[in-house]
Amino acid sequence: MIYRFITGLALRYPAWVLACWTALLVLCGSAAISLPSILKDHGLRTEGTSAQVERILSEDYQLPNEPAIVVFEREPGASRASFESGILTVLEHLRRVDGSLTVISPLEHEGMMDNQAAYALLGLETQHQIAGTGLDAIRSALPEPPGVKITLTGKPVVQDDVNRASMHDLKRAELIGLPLAFLILFYAFGGWIYALIPIAAGCTAVGVSMGILYWLGSGLQLELSNFVLNVIPMVGLALGIDFGLILVSRFREEWGASNGRVELALSVTIRQAGRAVLYSAACVILGLIAITFIRMPMFRSVAIGAMVVVFVSALVNLTLVPAFLTLWSPVIPIRRSSAAAAATFKPGLMQRWSRYVMQRPVRMTLVSTALLLTSILPIRYLQTSVPDAASLPSSYPSRLGAELVDFRFNAPFTSMIPMVVIGRGDTLSAAEWSAAYELWQRLKADRDVLRVDSIFSNIPKFNDQPGGLSSPGMLQQLPQNTSQPLVREDNLLMSVTLRPGMDDQQTEAWLQKWEIQGKNERGIRILLGGEAKYRLEVSEEIKARLPSVLFWMAITNFVVLFAGFRSIIIPVKALLMNLLSLTASFGVLVYFFQDGMLGGGSGSIAVMIPVFIFGLVFGVSMDYGVFLLSRMTEVYHRTGNAEKAIAAGLSSTGKVITSAAAIMIAVTLPFIAGDVEGVRQLGFGIAAAILIDATLIRFMLVPALMKLMGHVNWWLPHQLRRWLFTE
Repeated sequence: MIYRFITGLALRYPAWVLACWTALLVLCGSAAISLPSILKDHGLRTEGTSAQVERILSEDYQLPNEPAIVVFEREPGASRASFESGILTVLEHLRRVDGSLTVISPLEHEGMMDNQAAYALLGLETQHQIAGTGLDAIRSALPEPPGVKITLTGKPVVQDDVNRASMHDLKRAELIGLPLAFLILFYAFGGWIYALIPIAAGCTAVGVSMGILYWLGSGLQLELSNFVLNVIPMVGLALGIDFGLILVSRFREEWGASNGRVELALSVTIRQAGRAVLYSAACVILGLIAITFIRMPMFRSVAIGAMVVVFVSALVNLTLVPAFLTLWSPVIPIRRSSAAAAATFKPGLMQRWSRYVMQRPVRMTLVSTALLLTSILPIRYLQTSVPDAASLPSSYPSRLGAELVDFRFNAPFTSMIPMVVIGRGDTLSAAEWSAAYELWQRLKADRDVLRVDSIFSNIPKFNDQPGGLSSPGMLQQLPQNTSQPLVREDNLLMSVTLRPGMDDQQTEAWLQKWEIQGKNERGIRILLGGEAKYRLEVSEEIKARLPSVLFWMAITNFVVLFAGFRSIIIPVKALLMNLLSLTASFGVLVYFFQDGMLGGGSGSIAVMIPVFIFGLVFGVSMDYGVFLLSRMTEVYHRTGNAEKAIAAGLSSTGKVITSAAAIMIAVTLPFIAGDVEGVRQLGFGIAAAILIDATLIRFMLVPALMKLMGHVNWWLPHQLRRWLFTE
């Protein structure tokens, strides 16, 4: 019913369909231009204890939340006095420029200054931090005192640089990817009309989707990660063009077979290729739903954005593309003989390849499996990390400043662990003070702890008094007013500095140990925070949710494919093939990016990249799988001959799959030349997964296994077939 409706709409009202999409594109396109202005940070945030500690530090202790950092370097020949005078001048100037700034000066706090360098913390208003207006004002207002070199860094500065770099990466990738996609389509179809239609579909889908996302972000207050800016165009162009390629390719075939009868050609195209587009879109969207299970704004916003662009891409290709074909049918040349088309070089090549695979199924299975396993092996060394300043090129000042602070001040944002001790009531009781004191003593005795700063360490008599708080009289001498820097009425703060040289695994083990111990403390609650705790929570959230993500993807895609192919074997095999290609792409990603020739020096893969590649490519690769298997199933149901169906499906779709994969790679691979490491990894990972899927999987392993299994591919118990699929 739906296919007849779409065909009728395209045949009767093609001009109206074109006019509606044009108006929608203009309306959404104007909104899409403003999308970068409402994007927020990367969105890798959890609601764990690190967020709670961050709020307490900001509200109770007036410590800035994700501060900007001004790094001061003493120039050669400058005196210590002039260095300190320059720092004072800069900070006073910043206070005059923006009175809302919270400034923590290295001249007033220990550990933030040495003989050659220093850093100050600037707390920005949240709305200024997100919009970048506060950073722009700071950049333009920074003076240049003699003898002092100044660099601006910190999370908001790095994030602002990432946003700017992402926009630049996107424009450059589109300038490369779209012309390449057009050339591939022109070569595949041998004409500019057929080549332009998928390009128009992809661009329309991206423009409309980005406008819709702007309205979702501004009107419904949906928090959008800045990663949306790269993922949505990447996915939209790739899928939109590929869907258009599938439809146009089938129409071109049916156009010649029907001798130019547009009604018949369009009807078969929508019923067969349109069906493949619908099932492919359903698989992609179901895979993206699974990503929302990970409870962080980045994954939720990217998944929603990708679902929007997939839905719009399918809608564009099922309405606008048929309308284009109807309107342009009078000028489309007719290839009357499908046999003549089959005799050209490319189809002949695919026919010869299909015969080669069919004659050697065991050999092809072993060869393709060996190549896949070789690609999979490096995954054993996969290491993930939360992106930081190292995701930017080494030439960016914000990265240089962050590295300088980490080097000169012992990585203060990862080795310093803020620990908040909270009482049960509105004020800390005597028993709670005693428990906090015992905790402080145990922390000092920990072999992994270098120093513990707290109210106890600031009162000398507690260090000298034997028995500490064992005397009730000592308890009365504890100050309990908010004028103390490390204590409030209902909580107190301890700053734990871990010993130098601890790596990420050792730091995580320490955090996990004390989090467990904190749950057993007598009468008090302990909250651990800081950068290291935040990174641990991000990794743990992803690991905890991955089983649910994988289970949902497997079950939902199996149901869709089962309904589409009326088989149990085909869906199971398709899922396994997808898993193989994705795992192999992760291995290739590790080989090239993790201390490899394309790596940016971070030595790890951004923690969200494997999830995004899996969620996006798992569904996208179904595009080729569904298209290939649809043609095989179509021939099998018509002839009942499994071998003929496999050969016909492979030879008839080979050129389209090759072109579709080439387009997907052309659209995603240019991102590898970008500045942002995570975007480079995502573009390369998707391109690698598509290349592996379209070659080793679709052209070797799938047809070989189909040949070996024969009629079993379409096996379904008779009673189940009668119950589910009544004729």
